[in-house]
Amino acid sequence: MFSNRLNPLVTRFTTLTQRHLSDEVVALYLRGSAARDDWVPGLSDVDFFIVVRDGTLENASSRRLFHSNLNPIVEDVNRRWPGETPSLRVVPLSHVSTNPIGSFLTGINAQLLLGSDVLAQVSRPSPLDLSRFGDVEFGRFSSYWVGRVGEGRVSGNLSEEAAYQQYVVLKLAQAALLSKGILETRKETIADAFMKEFADFDLAHVVDKAQRLRLTWPRLPQDDVRNFVQEALPFPQALRNHLVKGQVHP
Repeated sequence: MFSNRLNPLVTRFTTLTQRHLSDEVVALYLRGSAARDDWVPGLSDVDFFIVVRDGTLENASSRRLFHSNLNPIVEDVNRRWPGETPSLRVVPLSHVSTNPIGSFLTGINAQLLLGSDVLAQVSRPSPLDLSRFGDVEFGRFSSYWVGRVGEGRVSGNLSEEAAYQQYVVLKLAQAALLSKGILETRKETIADAFMKEFADFDLAHVVDKAQRLRLTWPRLPQDDVRNFVQEALPFPQALRNHLVKGQVHP
């Protein structure tokens, strides 16, 4: 069950979606940390996942029409809860079957808020399929975040940067584990599994620090936050080098 603090926001989003988008929406989910019990106020996203009928996003005009109804809903929630801005992903129904591994991972711990539970119908992939998917996801994530550091796109605000870096570190750690066929979704189990599986990686301790930052947010001493950010910046490139060197495959 999601946090009581999120209940008004989630209820409002669900009610407005049902009122204004019921003809287009097949399913509305709350997913990620907000759907589990490891959501951290001021640090975690309120992550919604919407499955729409095929054709809703088929062309530019239909997409504009859909978003003309969706955007006021998001704006309403942003106005009422400015500190808990939701993240949102919208996919057509056919995407669920054409991307079965991604759909399966999305469905883990996701809470159905509205419509039919289409994600529950997705079969669990084999360890080999999960591993291959993890390879692709890790490559995509790490390339983006390595580029971000290389281009100097780092926030000047220490708290903002620490929040971003803990997300990067834990997301890459999760993808690295998945590339070995190890599926973990909760932040604390990601950290524990990574520390065990990648004990020979020089920066493995950064994953543990990312999790400790979450557990103490926003009370961690500023020097500790600053040290974490400094250690986290080279983490994507270092982990990518480590995986390439080790040829991580089951």
